[in-house]
Amino acid sequence: MRHHGDPLDELHRASIDAIRASGLEWALVSPSSVMETSLALAGARDPRLQREFACAGVGRVGLVAADDVARAAAVVLIERDEDGANYELTGPESLSMADMAAVLTRVLGRTITSNNMPEDDFGGCWWTRRAYLRTRWTSRRSPSMRLAER
Repeated sequence: MRHHGDPLDELHRASIDAIRASGLEWALVSPSSVMETSLALAGARDPRLQREFACAGVGRVGLVAADDVARAAAVVLIERDEDGANYELTGPESLSMADMAAVLTRVLGRTITSNNMPEDDFGGCWWTRRAYLRTRWTSRRSPSMRLAER
């Protein structure tokens, strides 16, 4: 997924600049968007969370499974020797968020909705979603692990 001029783009560019300045040989494996993170809420047990949020309008993306990204990265590490290359990965089909919600509804057997919203609203929703997922993750770890992360 390409970001132009937003905070994620700035962080991405700063990371690449630091890698280039390191003098190390490097290559990027760049998925368009990873399926498991993009569709994380669809599998939620709470029906209020069984939806996807985006500010994509009618934009389309070819989601890539994390396992496929890992396999591609292994090939790049083992078989390629192209310093500074960027391997852009995309999924087999370019779908809108509404298309993805329809597929998930059919496959999961329950209604998954797609909510397109203005970018500012989406940003607030994303931070709320992140806090929800982090709470679920930290609640599964021992109290000592949670304390160590503070």
